[in-house]
Amino acid sequence: MLQLVDESDIDVGSIWFSDEAYFNLDGFVNKQNWRIWGTENPHVAVLSSQYSPKVWAASSSKGIIGPFFREQTINAEKYLGILDEFVAIHYALDNHWNASWFMQKGARPHRTPTVFDFLSEHFNDRVIALDYDQHTGSSMAWPPYSPDLTPSDFFL
Repeated sequence: MLQLVDESDIDVGSIWFSDEAYFNLDGFVNKQNWRIWGTENPHVAVLSSQYSPKVWAASSSKGIIGPFFREQTINAEKYLGILDEFVAIHYALDNHWNASWFMQKGARPHRTPTVFDFLSEHFNDRVIALDYDQHTGSSMAWPPYSPDLTPSDFFL
């Protein structure tokens, strides 16, 4: 990707970086490395809600679209709904939408054939995503567990 940016094949300012985050409103964070050291088991029980709000947003040099809030677990159908809202706003706000790139992380609901078909229809293979190149035979793969940080990592 850096080579494409250096050769001016991709304008970084035209990439929409997207991401989602989960929030716990009850103060409980599930961390496996939290330990209670003592001689007796305190039998601590922490009640937490079953559902936590999910927030999705996309950002580029042109601005931020979102955030979109969802209470339920994000599956491919719900993710398509979010993308549909994003695309409608994107078309309305960006007069160069036909030159924009879209980058998404590799969550399983983001990598279904229906999601890839939707992205292909609206971004004409200007998509950076895990497994996208295998589905469409074009565009750019995004490696799983990439150490690269996107602007969304700081925004959400």
